Amino acid sequence: MEEEPQLIRLRSVPHRFGELVVAEGGPLPFEPRRTYFVHGIPAGATRGGHAHRRTREAIIPLRGSFRVSVARPGGSAEVFRLSDPRAALLIPAHRWVVLDEFSDGASFLVVASEPYDEADYIRDRAAFEGLGAGGCAG
Repeated sequence: MEEEPQLIRLRSVPHRFGELVVAEGGPLPFEPRRTYFVHGIPAGATRGGHAHRRTREAIIPLRGSFRVSVARPGGSAEVFRLSDPRAALLIPAHRWVVLDEFSDGASFLVVASEPYDEADYIRDRAAFEGLGAGGCAG
């Protein structure tokens, strides 16, 4: 069965000195191989605008809120609004992802299934849409 984008609940451990949220092990369907965060996002910015051939990702809002649109080749986008740092949006490979509508001061963390590899990126929307007609390009 093909994976679909989905929100998952991360394990959180409340503590009087701050809540610890864990994005490894159990809740993720992959072993993290790359982690990065994005902050300082200017008003009106759009991020993403690409797909991955192999990499699966979990996007976790750290502060503020933003919208994530996720589309399969030839399909309409599924839209998610992220604001809860205890929830992660799982993005399968072969999905076009766009992040926008960032609130002031928004930041997010990405946990990825693969190390960075430029060859894994599909940055041209027309090439991505072509995957729908002929299956998975690699």
